[in-house]
Order: sequence, then C-alpha cells, then structure tokens
Amino acid sequence: MRNLGAGVRKAAHAVGALLEDPAQGLDWFRNGFEIVRGLPGGRGEGLYRPSEAPQRRLHELLGASWPCEFQDEFDVLWNSVVTSLEAQGSGFGERYDSDVALAEANWCCVRHLRPERVVETGVARGVNSRVILEGIERNGTGHLWSIDLPPVPDGWRTQSGAAVTQSLRGRWTFLEGSSRRHLTPLLADLGSVDIFIHDSLHSAANMRFEMSTAWPHVRRGGVMLADDIESNPAFALFTRTVPSSPMLVARQDAMKRGFFGVVVKA
Repeated sequence: MRNLGAGVRKAAHAVGALLEDPAQGLDWFRNGFEIVRGLPGGRGEGLYRPSEAPQRRLHELLGASWPCEFQDEFDVLWNSVVTSLEAQGSGFGERYDSDVALAEANWCCVRHLRPERVVETGVARGVNSRVILEGIERNGTGHLWSIDLPPVPDGWRTQSGAAVTQSLRGRWTFLEGSSRRHLTPLLADLGSVDIFIHDSLHSAANMRFEMSTAWPHVRRGGVMLADDIESNPAFALFTRTVPSSPMLVARQDAMKRGFFGVVVKA
C-alpha cells in the first residue's frame, strides 16, 4: 500500500506538471514509461568489476601526472559544496546528489583537460555542475551545458541547481527538459565536446541513446563518463563497440554503492 500511495503521488505530480508545462510533463511521462518497460535481460551488477587504483588509472588515461596536483583543491571544494547545501537546510547525500568519487573524477578531467565545451545530462541540486564549473573557472576558459528534467517531487524541483553559486552561472547554460528533447540539437550546434557526462535517467534505453548520440561528438582524447552503470548492461555493450578506446570502471562511495565508467576516445 505504501508503494501504491507513492506511485499515486508521483502520478499526481506528473499530471500537475503536464498542466503547467506540457513539454516537460510529457518528458516525465516518457521517462516513466521507459522505467516501467525496462530492458529484457535484467540489470547489470555482475558485468562490472572496478579497476585497480581507478584514480591513478584515470590519470594515466588522461596523460596526467600522479599523484594529482589538484587533489587539495578538490578536497577544499568538496567540503564547501557539502557545507553550502547543509546550510540551505536541505541536507546532503540524498537520492539525487552526486557522490564524491564521481565528482572527483569530473574535477580531474576538467582540470587536466582544460575543456572548452562540457556537456552533462542530469543536474538535480547541481553538485556535479558546481564541481565542473569551479574547475572551468579556475582554468579561466570553458563552458558547461547541462540538460536536466528535474525530479518530479516538489522539493527537488524547487532546489534544481541549488549548489551552483551565482558567480559561476556566467559559464553555465541550463536546458530544462529531457535529453531526448535537447541533446541532439545541442550537440549539432556545438559540433564537438571535450567531456560528456551521463547522469540522468538510468534506463537502458536512455543510456544507450545518450552514449551513442554523444560519442561521435567527443573529440579525440576527450572523455565520456557515465554514472550508475550497474543499473543495466548499456555501458558494457557500448564499450564493446569502441574497443580501441581505453576505459575504466570505478566504485562510487558508500553513499551510493554502485559504479561509474569512464571512456577516453582514442
């Protein structure tokens, strides 16, 4: 009965969103349909084993020195992000917040690659967005484009991007809605990207769509990161199509207990 009640509440939120913003409401319904439909063959937990010393391996793939020269910067930044969210009274570490392991990988990619164009899907309260933007700001160059369909519950909708400070927003373009609606035209407009990050709806269909759509636009030497890859086999199947591009699998922290993957375009 509890699950039924939660489902009814989510449906009511989606109906309300459809009335407020028809395009966004339809995005929620389509995403819900993808989740319910799922993928024959089940989840992907058994497909992934974390790479040994994944942070060191990441730096090898990036051609960057190890230990990371930007580690101290990240530690200070991460504490600031967590503290700022807690100060807003919203807490930290809830369902949609990024974990520290993925945020650290994003930070290292941004600081070492000095990207001009970064695209991410999935924002929620903007923890990863804040980390990426802080790195771009310290580099003195670059821009982040974020695509996100905010979670249906009212609390999450009103907190969308809350971790991103006003001083960073000049380097940020936020596209509200699903990646199905925004990703293809955005990439066509940008031409190429240095870093692409998937962290939106983790259905197999959506992950396949995002990775296959973004990969042709990732420059040589650029990076694709995908979070929560244990949700289904999509990441494993994708990497088999690009065998010449080195990859790694890393474990999320104890908050999430899953995996994320990184592929560097050969």
